[in-house]
Amino acid sequence: MAKGPRGPQGAQGAQGRRGPQGSRGPQGASGAQGRKGSDGSRGAQGASGAQGAKGSQGAQGSQGAAGSQGLSGGKGISGSQGAGGAQGAQGAQGKTGPQGAQGSQGSSGSAGFLSRTTITATTSSLSADSSALITFPGFKSYLLLKVGTSHAAWITLYGSNSARAADFGRSEQIDPLPGSGVIAEIITTAAGTVLLTPATIGWNNEVPPNTNIYAKVVNRSGFTAVITVTLTAVQLES
Repeated sequence: MAKGPRGPQGAQGAQGRRGPQGSRGPQGASGAQGRKGSDGSRGAQGASGAQGAKGSQGAQGSQGAAGSQGLSGGKGISGSQGAGGAQGAQGAQGKTGPQGAQGSQGSSGSAGFLSRTTITATTSSLSADSSALITFPGFKSYLLLKVGTSHAAWITLYGSNSARAADFGRSEQIDPLPGSGVIAEIITTAAGTVLLTPATIGWNNEVPPNTNIYAKVVNRSGFTAVITVTLTAVQLES
């Protein structure tokens, strides 16, 4: 920004006159010193000249006009978007077809083949033609395959303890009644094993059922003996 010229300095005011010097007094005679003459009065000081007026500040130069900004290029017109094709009406939903018949259920897988088991029980010492009650630790239900004996004997198997008690007095020549609870009856003339063909299904008929197989053994060996009876069976029920 340009600064205007400084105004001229005002003229210095005139210096005031010096006052007159007083006359020197005569020198006194030697001896007493004469009194000192009084000082002449000091002349008045001249008034200070007036300060010149301060020159006015020059006007600020005008600012040059800003150059015009170029026009921005116009934005191109976007192309018009093609109209979307009309969406076809939704077709009617077809009727639900009938449900197909349920397929036949596949056969259950085998739970694993069960092995046959040998179960043994032994009487106390029996005299000829005397009997003893023994109980096998068996199964709730089972398939009986074979009955073995260490001596000639009459062996009867039962489904419950009460059925055995009810049948205790029956003679060997009388067959048990149907539904009496007799599972199987074996009569041998010597030691050996009797095959049950076909195999017989046996079960425990107590309430609740347990795994006992109840038996009565009569000694038919003709002499005193301890008789061991062996059952070969397959478990059918856990």
